[in-house]
Amino acid sequence: MEADLKISQIEMKLNDTFNFGELGIDPRPIAEFLFRHPDEVSFDLVYKTNDGKLEMDVKIRNSSDKLVGYLLGTYMGKKVVVLLEAITEEMLKEKGCFKDTTIGDLRRIAKEIHPNAIPVNAIICNRMWKTAPHYYLLKYVLKTKGVEIPDIDILSSVREEDNDASLFIDWNSSCGFWKYFDGDGGSGRIDISLPVFCYYLVDNLN
Repeated sequence: MEADLKISQIEMKLNDTFNFGELGIDPRPIAEFLFRHPDEVSFDLVYKTNDGKLEMDVKIRNSSDKLVGYLLGTYMGKKVVVLLEAITEEMLKEKGCFKDTTIGDLRRIAKEIHPNAIPVNAIICNRMWKTAPHYYLLKYVLKTKGVEIPDIDILSSVREEDNDASLFIDWNSSCGFWKYFDGDGGSGRIDISLPVFCYYLVDNLN
């Protein structure tokens, strides 16, 4: 009974923090995980070591500045690392390219975040949404430690064939469902379709 009470209290905190109804996510399993595994998440996090290598851990470490991103399965035979530093409106304003932002600007800024990074495509976005409960678990735990990462209730994607000069980007929103490949989304100007996540591929992680 005491465990159920604590889990219910965690669930209430989660509901106070995020609109799970709109996201279409059941917070109960997240609350149960948090109760049983404090300071852990339900997928592999990618950390940079002092010597510049990468390693994985399910624990939220005290030094969050070494947290690079999270592992999102494999793609084209390699491991996908989704970066938690996304391209935001604030970032574009700082770089003086918020208005009339182009796909080329996004690609350039992605490389500044990580030399091998590119903006996410529709396949990566779809996988991100399929693992949304894990992402919001991570977002909640980081938030309790004073670290904010972007929402994924709206995900924008860049096609590899998109022209660098294009001002438009594909997007999709949760609204309680997710049908990236069923045409349930749209295309809009980049400056109203932010943030944009980035990813890169690696052969192996330590």
